[in-house]
Amino acid sequence: MEQSLQDQLQAKKSVSNMQKVYWKQKVKNKSGYKDPAVLASETPCKVTVNEVKALYDLFKRVSSSIIDDGLIQKEEFQHSVFRNNNKQNLFADRVFDLFDVKHKGVIEFGEFLCSLSVFHPSAPIADKVAFLFNCTSYDKLVTLREKR
Repeated sequence: MEQSLQDQLQAKKSVSNMQKVYWKQKVKNKSGYKDPAVLASETPCKVTVNEVKALYDLFKRVSSSIIDDGLIQKEEFQHSVFRNNNKQNLFADRVFDLFDVKHKGVIEFGEFLCSLSVFHPSAPIADKVAFLFNCTSYDKLVTLREKR
């Protein structure tokens, strides 16, 4: 059982490191938005140009719902995705943290696109499992238990 937990933690670290390397190499401009064809070719599961455009339209709506700055704030994410204004939503906070690959406290379009590409039908099952594991990672569960 302990070995299985170690394997899961290692998988979590490798996915996180993969995302960081991907964004350091591929997304260099501030907003994370480039030509849709370029972005489509750079996503791990190769989303289409039309899907990139549709996701950008969604990103613009979410990022301007409270503060129109071209970035998704945590409150905008929580309200738009979970329809919840409660600031103490652990799951919403964890998902936001996973989308915020650069750990700047906001989500840029490039981060948004890469994170949502995990749910694309052609995305590998292993990436989907790793994302779900990261949503409920062991270190967050330990923190919850310590607070009780």
